[in-house]
Amino acid sequence: MSSITNVNNNASVVNVGRTTPVSPGVQPASKSIPVVIASDQTAIPVEEQNKVQSEVALSLLGIPRAEVALGIFADVNTYDVNPTEWSSAPQYHLTGHGIKHLPNEAGALVEAPRNKTAVLTSKRFFRYQPGRVSAATFGVKSTVGNTSFSQNPSIRKFGIYDNFDGYYWETRNDSQEDNFSVVRRSQSLTKGPNSPTGIVGQTLKGGNPSSAVPRTQFDDYRIIGQGEKEGTLPSTLLVKDRELLIKKRFEIVDGVSAALVAANANFYVNLAAAINTATGTTAATAANTEAKCKRDLDYWIDFYLLDMEWGGVNHTKINVTNYASAVLPNIALYEKVTHLALGTALTGSAGAALGLTTSAITKLGTLTGITNTAFAAQGAASGGTLVLPTITTGSLASAYGNRSQIDTIYATKGHYWGYHVANKNADDTSARPYTVPTGYDLTEQDIAYKCQRDVGYIVEGFKNDIAGGGDAETKYNMSMYFKGGRPATATAGAGMSIYSQAAGGGANPVQSEIDRHTHLKATILYDLENKFGYSQTSSVYVKQAALSDRVITNFSREDTQQMDNGTRGFAGNLVSMRDGIILTHSAVYDPQLLNDIEQILTVCDTDNQLKLTKGLVQFKGHVKVKTAVPSAGGSTGLAANTVYKVKQVIGPKGNEFTLTDEDGVAQTFAVADVPATFYVETVVPFIFPKNGQSTYVTGVDEGYHGYDPVKYRAAFTPNLDVNTDEFPGGMVFPYMYAIDNNLGSTDATLSKRVGYINTALDLSTVAGLNTVCDQIDQVNFDPGFVTWVRFNVKPEYWGVYDYRVPRSRYSHDTLDGRTTLTSPAAKERVYSDVATGENGTARPGEIYTVGGDNQFTDSLYNFDFTKVTMLKIEFSWYGAVGALFLAYVPVENGEARWVRVHHLRASNQYKNASLGNATLPITYTTYGGGDQYSLGDGEDADAPNRGYNSNSHNIVKYGASYYIDGGDRGTVRLYSHNNEDTQDAFGKQWVIKNGSYSSSGNKIAINSTSLSGQTINGVALTNPNVNVDSTFFMGARLKTANRTDQNIKVIWADATHVYLDGVPQANPTSMRLLVDRANATYNLETKKVILSTQQQNAVRNRVQVYPTKLSASNLGNNPVRMRFKKTPIFQTDTVVTGTFALDAPYELTALNEPLSSVGITENAAGYFDNNESLYGWFQALVDADPVTVFGRLYKVSDEYYFEILESFNGTITLKAGLFLPDDKYQADGTQPAAVTTVTKVSQEKEGLSSIIIANDTVVPIPNTGINVATIYLQAGTEQLDLSPYFDYNKEYLSFPLTDQADSLYFAIDSDTSAGDDPDQVSLGCTWEEQ
Repeated sequence: MSSITNVNNNASVVNVGRTTPVSPGVQPASKSIPVVIASDQTAIPVEEQNKVQSEVALSLLGIPRAEVALGIFADVNTYDVNPTEWSSAPQYHLTGHGIKHLPNEAGALVEAPRNKTAVLTSKRFFRYQPGRVSAATFGVKSTVGNTSFSQNPSIRKFGIYDNFDGYYWETRNDSQEDNFSVVRRSQSLTKGPNSPTGIVGQTLKGGNPSSAVPRTQFDDYRIIGQGEKEGTLPSTLLVKDRELLIKKRFEIVDGVSAALVAANANFYVNLAAAINTATGTTAATAANTEAKCKRDLDYWIDFYLLDMEWGGVNHTKINVTNYASAVLPNIALYEKVTHLALGTALTGSAGAALGLTTSAITKLGTLTGITNTAFAAQGAASGGTLVLPTITTGSLASAYGNRSQIDTIYATKGHYWGYHVANKNADDTSARPYTVPTGYDLTEQDIAYKCQRDVGYIVEGFKNDIAGGGDAETKYNMSMYFKGGRPATATAGAGMSIYSQAAGGGANPVQSEIDRHTHLKATILYDLENKFGYSQTSSVYVKQAALSDRVITNFSREDTQQMDNGTRGFAGNLVSMRDGIILTHSAVYDPQLLNDIEQILTVCDTDNQLKLTKGLVQFKGHVKVKTAVPSAGGSTGLAANTVYKVKQVIGPKGNEFTLTDEDGVAQTFAVADVPATFYVETVVPFIFPKNGQSTYVTGVDEGYHGYDPVKYRAAFTPNLDVNTDEFPGGMVFPYMYAIDNNLGSTDATLSKRVGYINTALDLSTVAGLNTVCDQIDQVNFDPGFVTWVRFNVKPEYWGVYDYRVPRSRYSHDTLDGRTTLTSPAAKERVYSDVATGENGTARPGEIYTVGGDNQFTDSLYNFDFTKVTMLKIEFSWYGAVGALFLAYVPVENGEARWVRVHHLRASNQYKNASLGNATLPITYTTYGGGDQYSLGDGEDADAPNRGYNSNSHNIVKYGASYYIDGGDRGTVRLYSHNNEDTQDAFGKQWVIKNGSYSSSGNKIAINSTSLSGQTINGVALTNPNVNVDSTFFMGARLKTANRTDQNIKVIWADATHVYLDGVPQANPTSMRLLVDRANATYNLETKKVILSTQQQNAVRNRVQVYPTKLSASNLGNNPVRMRFKKTPIFQTDTVVTGTFALDAPYELTALNEPLSSVGITENAAGYFDNNESLYGWFQALVDADPVTVFGRLYKVSDEYYFEILESFNGTITLKAGLFLPDDKYQADGTQPAAVTTVTKVSQEKEGLSSIIIANDTVVPIPNTGINVATIYLQAGTEQLDLSPYFDYNKEYLSFPLTDQADSLYFAIDSDTSAGDDPDQVSLGCTWEEQ
C-alpha cells in the first residue's frame, strides 16, 4: 500500500522516502531518522489549511488566545430559574409579568406588560481581574414591536451591567435599524470641564465680558451629576402621622380659614384693608388676602412636618423669623387668632378626629405652642409685636433633631429667601418688574415662578456645598445662566440664558440679575450672623460669602474655576459631552433608575387647575393622571391613567399646575367634576420628542427636533413619504441624522436633518464647536428636559450616563444583511468614536474612507431577534480596552461563526476609567413600553400575542456564562461572629388533646382545652402556652399515632380552628403539630453599601459571602436541629383594624387591578393605611385545584393590591373570603406587647464587611426562604465544615441588583415537646467575603 494511502487513511505508520516505515509521533533516537533541510534551496512551503480565521482567535487585547479560559459561571435553566444564582423583580410570575421557567426550552422568560419592568440579574457580581479580558455570553431571543418610533418605547436590554456601570445590548420598538444599539454605562465621569469649553482666544460670556478662553478645550461640555450616597435611610419618626397630615393638609387649611370667617364674617375684608393702610397701596383684596393666608398656613404645615420627620423643633422656630419682615398690621386681631385656630385643628380632640396618634398630637402641641408664643401679640394695645424665638446653635443640638444645622436653616429659609429676592428689590418694598421675552411661549406668571424657582436652586446649591464641601452644585447652577456657543466678539450679555426680568439699566444688560443676587447675598449673610450666630469669620459665613460672590461675578463674566465635587449629590445636565462623545443620562432609556412611583393625592379648588398635597411638578414636564374627570359642559375632562404635559406652574411652591395634551391642547374641567379622591403620578418615564419646531429651519446645522416619521416627513418641503424617507428607523435621541448619511455635508437641500446634535462636526474649529454647544443646549434648555433628571431620577443615579452606539455606527457587522448589491443597499460606514482618519481627527458620525473612497457596511447576516442565537461581550476596564460585541451567526454556505459587531473602544480615549466599577452581574431587563394612554406605540389596542400566552414584551434567556482569559478566584476577607448569650431551642411538637379533630371540615380545634396537654406513650406532654392564636400553626405538619398519616399540613386557620390539606385516619390520637416557628441564634444579613475606612465613601455591595466554618455549643441534653434558612420573610409592623375580605373571586394577572374591582369588605376606618403592607394568605384556585396562596397585601392611594410570593403553574384566582394575616410570634407562641414593639437589633462588623449581624426575638413566617441544609447538634461542642453547603459554585449570600437582600437565619429547634425545657445553644460562624 502506498504511503499516500496510508496517510489519508490515518494509518499507524508513515513511509518517508524509501526508508523503513517509522511509527508516527515522538520516538527515541533509535527509532528516529534524521531530516536535512537544504540550505541552497527555497524555503519549504507551508500550506494553510484553514484560511478563515475565527474572529475570536485573538483576545480583546489583540493577543492570540493561548491561555485556557477560567470558567467562572455557566448557567442553563434545565429544571428552574435557580433562585440561588438569580434574583428577579418582580419576585414571582403572573401571566404577562415577571420571570417564568420554560421547561420545554430550558429557558427563562423575562416579560413585562405595558408601563412595567421585569429584571433578571445574577446574584453574583463577577470580579474584574486587572490585565485580563472578561467575557459574558448570552443565549437569547426577544420580542419586537411593529413600529419604529414611540415616545414611550418598549426597551429590552441584556449584558454585563448594573445600575451604575457595564456594557449591554439594547433593542427598542421594532428592533430594526437604529432601534438596535450597544451601550456603555458608567459613573466614572469627570463632573465638570476642567477649563472653559472653547478655542483659545474666544471671548468668555457675561454681561460685561473682559477676558478670553485661556486655552483650547473642546473635549468636554456641560456638567455630569453626582449621585447621592446610597444607604441613607428615611426617617422612621411618626411616619403614619406625617402621611395622614399630608393627605389632609388642604382640608385642615380650609377648615381653619372657614373658622376664622365663621368667627368674623369680615375677617379677610378687614385684614386686606389693614394691609393696604400699612403699605399705602390698594393691592390687597379679601380674595387674594385669603389665598395668601391659606398659602402661609400650608407652609406652616410643611415645617411642622419637617420637625415631625427629623425630631427637632427648629424648622418651626426658624420659620417664625421669616415673618420678621412681613406686613403684620395687627397681630392681635389676625395672626394670633389664625395660629390659635391652626393649633386647635391639629391638637386635642380635633387632632384625634383626624386620626393622629397621641405622640403626634403631643409633638404638634409643642410646635404650635412655639408659633402661638411668637404671635401672642405682646404689646397688644398697638396690635402686638412678633416675638422671635431663641434658635439653639450647635450642629448636634436637640432642637435640630437628627438633621444638621445647615440643612435645617437653609431648608427653612430657602423658600423665604427665594420668594423675597424674586419679588422685592433691595429696598425690600418695591416689587421687581418682569417681562416676557420675545419668541417664548411663557406668561409673566411663568417668568416670576421660574425666577423664584431658580433662586431656590441657587440656595439649595449653597446649602449642599457648605454642608458637603466643594462647590459643585453652585458651579452647575452658575453654568445654567449661559447657553450655547461663544460670541464672535466681546458682546455684553451674548450667550446668556437670562430672560426673567427687565434689564435694570446700566451698561450691563443683566444688571437686575446682579442686583437680585447681591440682595440675596446680603439677606443670607445678615440672617446667618444676626439670627443664627455665625460670626463673619466662621467657616459657614466665609464659605457663603465666597459662593455668593462667585455667583454675582458670574453674571458679568462666566466663572472659570475648576469644579470641586464635595460629598453631596446633585443633578446635572440631561446631555453632556465628555472626551468628544455625547453622553445621555442613563434613566432616559432605563425606567429602572427612576424614583419610586407614588400616587399623590391631588385637589382641585380652581377650575382647570390641580394642586398636589405632596411634592412638586416639573414646568413643561409630564405627569400621569390616575383618576378620570368627566368631560361636561364643553370641557375636555381628564382620562384615567393618561400622561399629560404641565402647561403652567402656579404659585411659589411649585405644586399647583395646569395641563395640556401632547399636542398642546389645554385640558379643561370644573372643580365640581373632579372627584374628592383624585391621584396624580409625578414620576413618568422619559417621553421622547416627536414634535419639532413649528417652522422647519433649512440650515444643515439645524435638525427637526422630533423623531416621529409622521411629524418630520411633513416638516420638509417637499414633504417626505415612505419611499423618499431614507432616514433610518429608530433614530437615537439626541443624535442628529442626515438623510444622505453625510453629517459633514453643507448642502441643506440634499442633506436634510432630523435630531439635535451633529456629532461629526470638527470641534477644533470655532464654528464647529459653537454649533455643537448650541445643539447640546437645545436639549438641555428645552423646558421639558432642563430639570428632568432632578425631578424624576433616584438621587443615587444622578451621576450615571450612557454612551449609546446605534446600528448605523457599528464598526463591524451591522447584522442587517445589507450589502452594496442588496436593496435597500448598505450605507456608508461611519466612525462611532473619536479616531484618526485619513484627514486627521475623525468624529463620531463622520464617514469612514480608505484612499478617499467611502466604505460601506457590508453585512454577513440579517439578524432576527425573535430567533434563538448567541451574543457575547468581551471587556476590560480602566480605559485600556473597552468592549467588543460579537454575534454567532450563519455565514456563507453551511458555516456559522462568531462575527464582530462593534468594538466600543476605550484605548487612550477617556480621561477617566471606562467604568466606575467592573465587578458586575449578568442582567436582563424588559420594559413593556407605554400603553395607548401613556404615549406608547399604540400596539396594545390590538394586543398581539407575542408568545407564551401573553402580549407582553419579553426576553427569553437560555444559556449564560462568564469567563476570564486565565485568571483565578482571587483573594478573600475572613470575618467571624458568635452570640454572647445562648439562645433557646424550643421543641417543635405542640401536643393536641385527643378529640380535638373534627372530620366535618377536616379541622382541629385550637383553644386552651385542646392545648392543655396529653399523655403519649405514658409520658405527660405539655405546651408552653395554651393561649396561642391558631395562625401560629400555619404550615405545621400533623403527626399522629397512625404512621400512615404523613405529609398532612395546616393550610388555613380561623379564630378557633386550623384546617388540614389531607384527611387523617379516623379518630386520630396522640396528635402533635410540628410547627415551623424556630428560634434563631442570630442572622447574617447583606447590606446595600460598603463604607471605605477613611473617607467613608459608600460603594454598592458587590460581594459574595460564603460561610465556611461553624462552631456550635449545645448545652442541653437533646439533639438540636439547626437549619440554614436563606432569606426568610418576617412580618411587617403594620397595625390592622378589623378584618379584610374579598366580596367575589379575583383573578391575579399582570394588569394588577385593585382588589376593589371585585369588591372588598373592611372596617370603616380602613384595614390599614396607605403605603403599608402585610404578609398573609388567601384561599384560591389554581385552575380548578384549591390551594392557599401566600403573598403581600399592600395599600396605595386608598386601593388594596395583592402581590403573590410563591409559584404556581396555572391561572390563580383568589376566592371570595377573608385575608389571613400572619402575626408576629416568638418561638414559644407568645407575641410582643404590640405589633410596633422593636424586636430586632442589628450591628455592623466593620465598614468594609458586607454583613450585618441581626438578632430578632420574632421568628420568620413559616415556609418562607430556602432551607439550604439541616444538621443536628449533639450535646457538647462541635466544629463543622460548611463548604459542602456554601462555596463558589454552591450557595452564597449577596445583595443583588433587585435590592432583595440575602440573609442567613440559623434556625434552632428540637424534636421534643414544645413544653419541655428548651436546650441552650451558642454558635460561632466564620465566613469569607469575596
